[in-house]
Amino acid sequence: GSFRVLETAYKLVETCIEHGCVAISLKVIEAVAMRLDALEHLETDVDKARLRQCNAHYYALRVHLAWLQGRPDIADHLFLKLPESITGDTCVLDVCFKVGSSALSCSQYDVAAKWLGRGLEQCKLLASSSEGSDVALQDKELLILHASVRANLHLVTDDSKDNLARILDHLKSVSGSIFQQCFDAHTYIET
Repeated sequence: GSFRVLETAYKLVETCIEHGCVAISLKVIEAVAMRLDALEHLETDVDKARLRQCNAHYYALRVHLAWLQGRPDIADHLFLKLPESITGDTCVLDVCFKVGSSALSCSQYDVAAKWLGRGLEQCKLLASSSEGSDVALQDKELLILHASVRANLHLVTDDSKDNLARILDHLKSVSGSIFQQCFDAHTYIET
């Protein structure tokens, strides 16, 4: 019962965020924190894997709320509190993409590159843990790769150049011949 309540609360927080009701989201996430704390201190059989997943969702949503409140420092701090045992999580992936895209739209290219890189890491973890081809994950990965290229194009450090080259190589590998055809057409148009 407790896990269903938490999952419902997470959906409520996400819906409130989508509609700009950050204050309500904060109140709900506060209640979630108390329930998670109670679950962690229970002596009975609690599904530890499910509890870790709930903790990951909790911290991911807290990260997003901190970002929406204009507190990137707190968002970074909360991201680092995510359980290390999480081997890819779609909620974490989505939050990394949302924060990265938001930073990109505000011309905060270094912040965008960092969060989109975190999103790519989640994609890799999810792809390695899933069996077969996950089209939705591949679509998200393409979106993150595209945004990462855009962010890194605006940065002038050696690291950003290396990241850009690595991301473009990865983009070529995941999109196959379509990317090469577009690249060839673009090169042809420029000459």
